[in-house]
Amino acid sequence: MTERVVVLGRDFRGWAVGEYSGVGQYGPFSFRYYVTECCGADGKGVEHGVACRACYRPLPIEFGGEPGELETVFGDGISVERFRELVKA
Repeated sequence: MTERVVVLGRDFRGWAVGEYSGVGQYGPFSFRYYVTECCGADGKGVEHGVACRACYRPLPIEFGGEPGELETVFGDGISVERFRELVKA
């Protein structure tokens, strides 16, 4: 199976949007998700809402939803590792 994870851009809220895509047993797949600014991770449902999967910082409940249209696009996307470097700077 081949996989690709990139940060595509930002939505109308200014939240970073990532995309996980690849080719699996049943063909191509992809899904988008929000990427945290604190750790460059995705959100995780917790007892009282949504939190960063890496550091468990509380996030707005909308962070657990599906991202909409991008308002800012990072070309063909940047790697999650590069995004983490940029937000830590």
